[in-house]
This record gives sequence, structure tokens and C-alpha cells, in this order.
Amino acid sequence: MTERAKASKPTARATTARERAAQVVATFSPYLIRRHRAQLCTWAEANGLDPDAIPDTHPIRVEEGESGTVIRYRAFVLTDSGHTQPDPSDTTEVLTEECTAPCTVPPPDLGATARPDPYAEGDK
Repeated sequence: MTERAKASKPTARATTARERAAQVVATFSPYLIRRHRAQLCTWAEANGLDPDAIPDTHPIRVEEGESGTVIRYRAFVLTDSGHTQPDPSDTTEVLTEECTAPCTVPPPDLGATARPDPYAEGDK
């Protein structure tokens, strides 16, 4: 969960209305991600994710919906040579994209809160 992403580029896909209606099981804030980095890296790897491709500046959510339990997170968008790149809309930031992955290993209990995402569509 650092900027030193070396993994292949994650495959992002559009979020469906069904997924937006999913229930949030846990939200790991950037603070919790940094504080419990080792535990969350182990959990991410157990779910087939590369922790180095996940920035610690965005929350990670575990959601339960009709299609099962998924992990929703942002991942670095890498160049063909595997480096991060600046966000075209804000060159002081690194470009990321929203990704989802099946959650096959339950999240660790780190004091994460099951609360609605404040950035979800329709919330102001």
C-alpha cells in the first residue's frame, strides 16, 4: 500500500446499480490502513491483491451484495513499465482507479466502522 507499486495493472470495471446498493460491512480509513499496515497487507494478499498497488490515502471498503462480498478500493494506474503516473486533473496527485475484487478471506477486526461511504453517489 505504497507508491512503489510493482504489480500488474489491476482491472477496473464500472460500478453497477446493484453494487451501489450493497451493504458496507467494513470501512478501513487511511488512518487505519497506515496504523495496521502489516495486518491489512496480509489480508489483501490472502484475497489475491497486491498491497503495493493500493495507496494508503483512500479508504478500503468491504461490501456485501447480491453477487457476494467484495473489496472496493482504489489502485494505482501504472504505466507499461510499471511506474505510477500523475493524475491529469491534479498533477500533484498519483492517478488511481476504483477496483473491486472478491472478498474470500474475511477482513480483520481493526475497529473499522460499518458506515455509509461519505463520497457515495447522492451523498452531499
